[in-house]
Amino acid sequence: MALNQYLADLQNRDSASYHKWLTPTQFGTAFGISDSDLAIIVRWLQSHGFAVDSVSPARNIVEFSGTFAQIQSAFHTSIHTLSVGGKAHLANISNPSIPVALQPVVAGVGPLNDFHPTPLNQPAAPATYDASAVHALR
Repeated sequence: MALNQYLADLQNRDSASYHKWLTPTQFGTAFGISDSDLAIIVRWLQSHGFAVDSVSPARNIVEFSGTFAQIQSAFHTSIHTLSVGGKAHLANISNPSIPVALQPVVAGVGPLNDFHPTPLNQPAAPATYDASAVHALR
């Protein structure tokens, strides 16, 4: 596959493509979805009542918006209000289904929730220097 070769060449010092990064637009032209496939996706989304908001310059993400009802119907999933850690969240409780007609060009739909990443690190207690403790260790 051309994309795999390009990615390998980026890291190969002997390649003419070594560290020759593409802009998102160049990437989209070389490896993004074709105009005809993009048109199929846009038509399908619009036929289900969605608004197509944007297509990334890399042509690998199509942003769209719609109602919960449209999402649940089009992608055969169910979105519910969940309580996690005492906070209300919206999330799909089953994986969305990609229609057969879109499967060759669509890898997934998401996110269908309002969860945001949170850091796992915890702040440490403030440290102090005790010179008498250092002398006691000697």
